[in-house]
Amino acid sequence: MNDLPFNPSSTGGFNPMRWKCEGGGNCYLEKHHLRKENFFDCFPGKIAVSDIDFVVEVSGRIMFAEWKPPGGTMTDGQDYLLHSLGRCRDAEGRPFVVVAVYGDPVSLEIKRVVRYRDGKVSDAHAQDLPEFRRRLIGFSNRARGHVK
Repeated sequence: MNDLPFNPSSTGGFNPMRWKCEGGGNCYLEKHHLRKENFFDCFPGKIAVSDIDFVVEVSGRIMFAEWKPPGGTMTDGQDYLLHSLGRCRDAEGRPFVVVAVYGDPVSLEIKRVVRYRDGKVSDAHAQDLPEFRRRLIGFSNRARGHVK
């Protein structure tokens, strides 16, 4: 049994990424994950194809999040990308929500969340998993017009 604070079994089994790869032959990583190593020589130096850990669109509102494990740091390229995304607006002129979450990706213990907006980086109010989840729900509710 998974003892994480939030797991697919707590959602009635909903697991859109199908991460469980043992034995079922229906593993997302094996069947659908882009093999980025095939593009390593397309860009100079150590520039690599990036992946954003968390992207969501709700009623036209856009959120990006990059997750960094304990001791992890943002590369210059990642920092530049997040700053650039933090300057973007959706079709109605609302800023994208862009955050970096520093914490353990397995236990989901969050140490720090920072927000990128209009060229600035600031600490977000979400500093633990329950608060981060509340902020995500708030984002979703505001996007759908349920909260102003």
